[in-house]
Amino acid sequence: MSHKARQMPRVYYFNRRHDLVGHIFQSRYGSELIDSLQYELDVSKYIHLNPASAHMVKKAEDYRWSSYRAYIYREYNPHVCTERILSQFPKPSSYHYQQFTEQRDKLKEPPEIIKPFVQNTFR
Repeated sequence: MSHKARQMPRVYYFNRRHDLVGHIFQSRYGSELIDSLQYELDVSKYIHLNPASAHMVKKAEDYRWSSYRAYIYREYNPHVCTERILSQFPKPSSYHYQQFTEQRDKLKEPPEIIKPFVQNTFR
């Protein structure tokens, strides 16, 4: 029996248990507009803190695939543009951004823009 055929009962079970249909990537990609600076900062904070909040790492900067180190340590990353976010903080902007993201009043819930994705993925 092929590997694919052996996996089918798991797919049916998962779909039945979570009230889903079809394959995992069935629904189309959705995007939302970030329409304010504060919202953009909240989304950035949430994304950077998420690996630590999910207990994947102890500290946010330890997550290998995160751009957080580019923001707080100014590590070069050709795929990341930090200027837009960091320009919102006083000098030294990296330090102040780190203070902003690591405040004790961390976001307990995902920003509204991320909620639909989280709810549809993990319901």
